[in-house]
This record gives sequence, C-alpha cells and structure tokens, in this order.
Amino acid sequence: MRHKKRLSVWGKVLLVALCVLLHPSRAWADQSSPQCPAGDLLRNARVSGKVEASTLPLLSNTILVREGMPWPSLEDLVVIRGPVLFDLGQAYPVNYLRIQSDADQGAVVEFSLDSEQWDRVTFEPSSSASGMFRRSMNLSGNMARWVRVSANDLTGVLALTELSVYCDKPLKASAVVSVLEERPPPLRPGPLGQFWLRLTGAPLVSPKQSSVIGLLLTLLAGVGGLGFAYFFRRARGLEQRTKFLRRLRDRSLVVLAMIAALSYYHFGAYRYPAFAHKHEFFHYFLGARYFPEVGYTDLYDCAMVAQAEAGFPQRVALMSMRDLRTNRFVQATDALTNVQYCRGRFSEERWRLFSEDVRYFTNGGSVAESALLVRDHGLNATPLWISLGRTVGGAFSANDSAIGRGESIWGAVLPVLDPVLLLASAFVLGWAFGWRTACLAVILFAVGPLAHFGWIGGGYLRQAWFFSFVAAIALLRKRKWIAAGTFLAVAAHLVVFPVFALLGIVLMAGWQWRLQRKLDPSLVRVVVGAGVTAVLLGFLVLPATGRMDCWRIFSANIAKHAATPSQNLVGLPAALSFSWSERAEVTAQAEALDVYAETRRLRVERLGRMRPVHIGFALASVVVLAALLRRKKPIFWAASLGMWVSLVVLSLSCYYFSWLVLLVPIAGMDARRLGILFGSMTGLALLGFVWGDSDTYYAASSLWLMVMIGGFLATLVKRKKLSLRLEITAASS
Repeated sequence: MRHKKRLSVWGKVLLVALCVLLHPSRAWADQSSPQCPAGDLLRNARVSGKVEASTLPLLSNTILVREGMPWPSLEDLVVIRGPVLFDLGQAYPVNYLRIQSDADQGAVVEFSLDSEQWDRVTFEPSSSASGMFRRSMNLSGNMARWVRVSANDLTGVLALTELSVYCDKPLKASAVVSVLEERPPPLRPGPLGQFWLRLTGAPLVSPKQSSVIGLLLTLLAGVGGLGFAYFFRRARGLEQRTKFLRRLRDRSLVVLAMIAALSYYHFGAYRYPAFAHKHEFFHYFLGARYFPEVGYTDLYDCAMVAQAEAGFPQRVALMSMRDLRTNRFVQATDALTNVQYCRGRFSEERWRLFSEDVRYFTNGGSVAESALLVRDHGLNATPLWISLGRTVGGAFSANDSAIGRGESIWGAVLPVLDPVLLLASAFVLGWAFGWRTACLAVILFAVGPLAHFGWIGGGYLRQAWFFSFVAAIALLRKRKWIAAGTFLAVAAHLVVFPVFALLGIVLMAGWQWRLQRKLDPSLVRVVVGAGVTAVLLGFLVLPATGRMDCWRIFSANIAKHAATPSQNLVGLPAALSFSWSERAEVTAQAEALDVYAETRRLRVERLGRMRPVHIGFALASVVVLAALLRRKKPIFWAASLGMWVSLVVLSLSCYYFSWLVLLVPIAGMDARRLGILFGSMTGLALLGFVWGDSDTYYAASSLWLMVMIGGFLATLVKRKKLSLRLEITAASS
C-alpha cells in the first residue's frame, strides 16, 4: 500500500511537470525569443494585392522622406491600390507599428491570427499637418500572422513611404532621413538684402515697398537735380556753375539708376527671399514643354491626374482648381474624369517625364502652396513664345540646376535669362539714345508700381517681348528700318499688343501719302520688314509648337480671357467696367467655390453697356494720334506714341505696362515731360497705399494713366506750337 501511495504521488508530480512543459504559453515562451526577428516583421513577408512588388523594400528600408514633403520622389514611394495583405509566415506578438503616409489621407492597418477575425488600427487624416506625415502606435502585443493595409477612404489608393511592424519597440523610433530629400536650409536674402533688413528692422512687407523707396529717392534727387540744371542753364554769366551742375546731374543719374535697379530686385531680398518664380515656371515651363499634349486647357487636369496616380487622390479631393476651358473654379476631382483623355495624349515616356516634372513643382513648397498652382489662369503665351519656350527649355528637366531654389539671380540656368534681357535692353537704349536716356529708362522701369518684380520677376523668358520692343525702337532711331520692322513683328508675335506701334507708323505713312502723294521709303521698309516677318513666323511656329492648330486654340484662349476678366487688368475697358457699388469687396461671395464669379459677370455686363463709349474713346484716340503725327516727326515717335491707343482699346495685365519706358526717349532731358512720367509713377504708388492690390486700384490706375499720357501728349503739342512760333518770328526778322 505504501509503495502504491508513493507511486501515485510521483505520478502526480510527473503529471504536473508534464503539463507545465507542454503548456502552450510555455511552448511559445521557449520558442518566441529566438524566432521573433529583430527589426521589421514585414521585411520578409509574402505580399498579395495591387502593389508594385519592386517598390516593397522601400517600406522597410528605415529611410523616411522629409516630413511635410508634398510629393516625394516616385523612387521613394510605394502606392497601394486596394487592400494589400502581408503574410508573416507564422504568428508573432505585435507590439509596435510605424507608418508614414499622406497626412490628408487616412489609413487602416489590421492584424489577424487566423485571417478571419481582425483587430483594426485606424489613422484619421490630420487636421493640422500636411504632406507626408509619420505616425506610430504602441500595440497590445497580441499574436498576429497576417497584416492588412488599406486606405481609409473610397479611393482605395494609399501612398506610403514607410510601414513597419515590430515585436519589440525599437530603441530609437526615428529613422534616417533620406539625404536626397532632406529639407534644404531655409533661403536667406543676399548680403545686400540682409543689410536692408537690419537697416529697416523688419522684413519687406510688400513687393511695392522697396520700389516706392527707390522712387522717392529718385524723385528727390533726380527731379531736384534736373530743376537746378534747368534754372542755371537759362541764367547768364554762370556757365561754369552750369557745367558743374550738369556733371552733378549726370553722376546723380548713374547712382540713382543703380539704386532703382536694386530696388526692383528688392535690394537682394527678391521674393522674400526666393528669386526663382516657380509659380511662373510651372505654367510657362511645363505649359510650353508639354504643349503638344496639354495645349492651353489641360495642364491643370493632367497635373491632377498625375498626382492622383502617384498615390495622392485624397489631396486632389481636397483641392479646387480653375477649369481652364471656362476660367471658372471647380472641384479638382472633376479632372479625374479625364484620366484616359490625359493618358491618351501622352506616350508612356512623356507621361513619366510629365509626372516627374509636376512632382518637382509640387514638392517646391507646402501642400497649400502647391494647391495654389492650379488656381491661376494657366499658360496664355502666344504660339511664338511657346516655340521659343520649347526650344530653350526643352533641353532641361524640371530640377534645381535648371530652375533653382532661388538663392540668387545666378542660382540656375533659366531664371538668369530675364535679367540678361533687361540688361541688354538698357544697353540697346544707351547705344541708340545715349546713356542718360538709358539711365532714366532704367529708373522708370524699376520704380513702376504696376510692373514690379513680384509679378513676373524671376520668371522664364517673360521679358523677351520687352527686349524685342526696345530693340525695335532703338533700331528705328538708328535708321535700321528693315531690322526695326523685324523686331517689331517679333514683339507683336510674343505678346500681340505691340501691333499698336505699327499702327502709329501706318498713320504716319497715311499722312505722308495724303499730303505729298508719296511714301517715305524708310516707312515702307519698316512696314515690309514687319509684314514679311509676321507672315513667316506665323507659319514657322506651327511645327515648333507641336500643334498645327495652335493659332485656332490661341484665338479661342484669348476670347475666353476677354469674357472672364481678372482684377489686375489696366486700360480704359477696365475702368469702364468698374463700378464702386459692384467692386470685388462688395460682390465677392466668400462661401462660393468661385468667390469672384459674380464680380466678373457684373464687369462683363457693364462693359457691354459701355461699349459705345469705349468705341468712341478708341476712335478719338486714333484721331489724336493721327493729329500728333501729321507733321514730320522721328519714326520712333510714331511707334512709341502708338502704344497710347493700346491703353484705350485694350485691358492688359498690369505688368505689361513696362512699355511706358519707351516714352523716355521722346521726353529726352525735358524736365516737364520727365516730371509727368515720374510724377505719374508716384501717383500710382500712392494709389496703391490707399487701395492696395484690388480691382479698385487697377481701375483707378487706368484712369490715372489716361490722364498722365494725355498730359504728356499735350506737352508735345505745346512744344510743337512754340517751335512753329519761333520759326515764324525768326523768318519775319
């Protein structure tokens, strides 16, 4: 009995020991530590679902892209389309999860032991962050063999740059930031810009501030110096003092021209502080490079499709954009109905290049900044400019070496072209009219509030028309008639409105024919040079733009813009269509998708009612110009004064009013005419302080310029009568 009792006790002990050894938790404890791998459990998982297999290693490479990046490089991105399932091969305890995805999009990560019951972890869209956003979570340590990842919205598309699941939380949760996608150091103004900030104690508030300061300095010293010179030139017995004052005036002109040029570039602060204008480049560089595919109307649509296909449909859903077919605002998701249309216009290689170029511009700032790119008016260049833009820019991709971050004028290849064109314009004016006229023209250009640097400064070949126009006027002064006509035709092909310079020349020729029954051969050569060049360019641009219908779609684009005016238009039509009771501040609908749609509609209707008045003023301006050109004057006068009619007939974007500098050669060193030109710039600056950058300001500026140029023309008429009176007096003597 005792022996049996002992056996039963030992049997019980052995049974308990066997139970302990065979207990499932004990078995897991013995096996979990050596078998649970260090690092990411998804690294060696089998994957099923709609995802490019070659991109999967990016999820576990412990390299994160820069936080807040609007659109990472396609080489750093994994795009999931629908649920994707990871099979770990066996069950592991899951204690830590890390994900980096679009902050504007939600994500769902699910865990299962048997692929039937799932534990869900949901990441909601962030209400504060934007761009790529890293999130992590401590988990409960439950066993899981399967991990399923999907988007938390109806699109089913999820862009990821990191997805990691761990048995144990890593000692250091952060990962190494990709060197190629590191956030670059913030831009700082150049040495002169930093000096300016220290001097003023605050950053420049608006693009007009530095120009206004340069303008006031110019008026104080320049007009004062001219006034003294004017007084002493007419005083007798003071020849030596007059000579001294002339030297003082000349040296002051050089110094003031340098100050004005610096003020145009905001004393090195540029665009606070970037120089390169990527907003301009997005439209004109991409628009020209891919014009055969996108034309004038499809740039925004195809950019949205490219962004959605890259894995960011949720951002598209959050955006509104301008429909370039109607110039009205719509939801950006409307563009996704044209996916096949966009893709069908591109070859596979061209679509890849387009997507990469769009990514470069989208990644140039925050998500909110990139959304502004598709709210402008798109590409509105002429076929000749598109041909030029494709030729010059076609050799470059969208990258920092071509476009630059904007640290300085010389930071990249393409942004330097416009400053070179402006410098060449100054030299051409000096060659034709003398260095004093060139300095005065530089001053007037630089301090003009309408054409300040903030609009198209740092852009891409936006000053090509200006150089062509200035070169044409200079060649007229140098009596190079055919070359002058050629450059006038080029300028008109680049921006259209310089055709009014040819109107002045034609009116002068008409007077000659009426009075003398013959034409000056020089006028004939100018007109012939312009006409032949215009016709040749009209045909040459067809293959250069890549679209044989470029002129048809260009005319349709112009008609569209005429029907949907923007607020920064200047000209008599802009003034006639404005009503104080219907200004944008009153008629804007803040809750509407298109805030200013009603404002534009009212302005178009009002201009329609004022059409007879507009036509009357236009005819009167032609009559006034013809009367001024009745007597023989230099041909460059006719070309420059012809632009007066463009102010009456058209409404142009404000930055095109840099053409006002072409009145400087007519003014010469006459103090009254220069006083009108520079005084008008002061008046425009003061109007800007009163109304700011509003439709009221541009309507008032239109009327102000009408009065200013009218006064300028009056000085020409008065001087003509005075000269005629002096001639009669001399003849009678």
